[in-house]
Amino acid sequence: MSDAGATPVIQVRALEKRFGEHVILDDVSLDVSRGEVCGILGPSGGGKTTFLRCLNGLENFQAGEILVAGETLRPGTPAGERERQLLRVRRRVGMVFQQFNLFPHRSALDNVIEAPVHVLGTPRAAAIEQAEALLARVGLADKFDHMPDMLSGGQQQRVAIARALAMQPEVLLFDEPTSALDPRMAAEVEAVIAEVAATGQTMVVVTHSLRLARRTAGTLHIFDASRIVESGPTEQVFDSPRTESTRRFLDEAYQK
Repeated sequence: MSDAGATPVIQVRALEKRFGEHVILDDVSLDVSRGEVCGILGPSGGGKTTFLRCLNGLENFQAGEILVAGETLRPGTPAGERERQLLRVRRRVGMVFQQFNLFPHRSALDNVIEAPVHVLGTPRAAAIEQAEALLARVGLADKFDHMPDMLSGGQQQRVAIARALAMQPEVLLFDEPTSALDPRMAAEVEAVIAEVAATGQTMVVVTHSLRLARRTAGTLHIFDASRIVESGPTEQVFDSPRTESTRRFLDEAYQK
């Protein structure tokens, strides 16, 4: 549940992103309140993943500004200042990628403790205790010592979620977290994401899964052709979409 009276944890204003002459994001603005789960849906190529990558500085942008976790990102920030700023952002903003991105030579446990130990300076014993609790929370209590290639795709994604949570992020970003998984594994990961959402964790979830969006998001933003074409409470957007673009996207998604 978001706190409507609080300053948003994320504020995006008039964001523009281009690759050469190709416009990826055009005048995108939105807010995310503390404790809110913001879902982002839309057809492929609409700018969803690029938007998410702008939020934590993985992509530069040409115009607008992003306030995230107390830091304001703007174009043209000097390189040294931007690097220091992004280090602060990434201590407070976690990201779960589509392709897991686990360290292949480290066990599940070691993947989870890596950042707390080396970035936050958490004592190793405390980091291990936390990691064991997080892996148990995502249903992997018997997989602490397994290497990534010993785990299914769904299990690897759950390790990735535990790894992100180990940094105790203010904001957690998900980029298509179930799109690389078969339906059974996707359902397992969706259950974990829903459990995290229920704790009040502020989240932005980019997904093609209508089921995941309906299950977790309080607010939906529909991206199409580089812009947000509709925003609103999840049930309203699903049940009474206001724009033809949203209706067309939902009709096509339901037919798949």
